[in-house]
Amino acid sequence: LSIGATRALGQRLWIGGVVRKDFRLSLDSDSSDAGSFALPWTFAGGARYRLLPRLDVAGQVMYRTWSAVDSFLVAGGAPGADNTIDLSVGVEMVRSVMHPGHLRLRVGFRYATLPYPTFAGSQPSEIALSAGSGVRLAKDRAGLDFTLDRVWRSDGEGRKESAWLVYVAASLRP
Repeated sequence: LSIGATRALGQRLWIGGVVRKDFRLSLDSDSSDAGSFALPWTFAGGARYRLLPRLDVAGQVMYRTWSAVDSFLVAGGAPGADNTIDLSVGVEMVRSVMHPGHLRLRVGFRYATLPYPTFAGSQPSEIALSAGSGVRLAKDRAGLDFTLDRVWRSDGEGRKESAWLVYVAASLRP
């Protein structure tokens, strides 16, 4: 269940927010009932500001109550779960005000804590840098977007990993 809203505050500032509740998850493991547990609430808000006619800046904050799953995981022998926060900021530059969806450039930064620790008392986190673009086709009824992310994760206990992520999306509107 979720509810959200967006609002334009003038011609240069847009804000939005959402509240979401995922209820319960029943888990079957090896054909036996392993129980059920409560899923988290999500609270998020964001804003976009048109700094220049061809340049937007945006940010988002998201908070999830993953600790709702903690007692279920600890009872099963896992380290548990922690609430998470996700902070994102990015810029988007369009090449042409007349065709804003064609070959725009997006660059972003994200910091997030992750819900499942490797050991109790240490919360993993990740940092991501991203860049992407897209093209619009068929009189803006179709599009192709792509993004390249570089992600670094740490478990809070000295273990680290990094990855390159590639996203490709196609869209078609009637």
